[in-house]
Amino acid sequence: MIRPQNHIVVTLSILMLLFTAMDCRAQSIGSLEGTGIQAGIGFLPGVGIQVAYFDAKRMYVRDVVFYTHLQPGIFENSGSLQISGSLGAAVRIIGILETIGAMSPRLFDVHLGARIGPGLTFAFDESSLEKNQRFSLTLEPLARFVQEVGGRRYYMELGIVRPSLRFGLLFSL
Repeated sequence: MIRPQNHIVVTLSILMLLFTAMDCRAQSIGSLEGTGIQAGIGFLPGVGIQVAYFDAKRMYVRDVVFYTHLQPGIFENSGSLQISGSLGAAVRIIGILETIGAMSPRLFDVHLGARIGPGLTFAFDESSLEKNQRFSLTLEPLARFVQEVGGRRYYMELGIVRPSLRFGLLFSL
């Protein structure tokens, strides 16, 4: 079983490596305003997929997100599959700094926000009591880092809904 303290150390180590690697090839990413799709994979614990529709404004982002999460039995006594969806909003820290004239040009973007939504969890060897407790409602605080590298916009997101560490691409519509 992986302990929560190990998740924090691994997550922070990965974040530091990615920030360092992305910053070496940083370009101005512009405002990234408008609608788009966010698609990625997640880790820690287990593995998962995340797909979102977002609407970005200068100082905030709204999104609708769908997650799937597979927790193999090697991490716990029993494995599980979680499916969830949520609605969220985030403040664009760099957008606020640009608006007040404290930062320009935008080399990266940082979003701090929250999501709320329902989820269903299916344990691989669940008891009849667990079958009655599949539904959950989650409130997820999140932090997202966006960087453009080689003409593509990448994101890295940290939240509490499993998988907690998510990476992927942003596509403008």
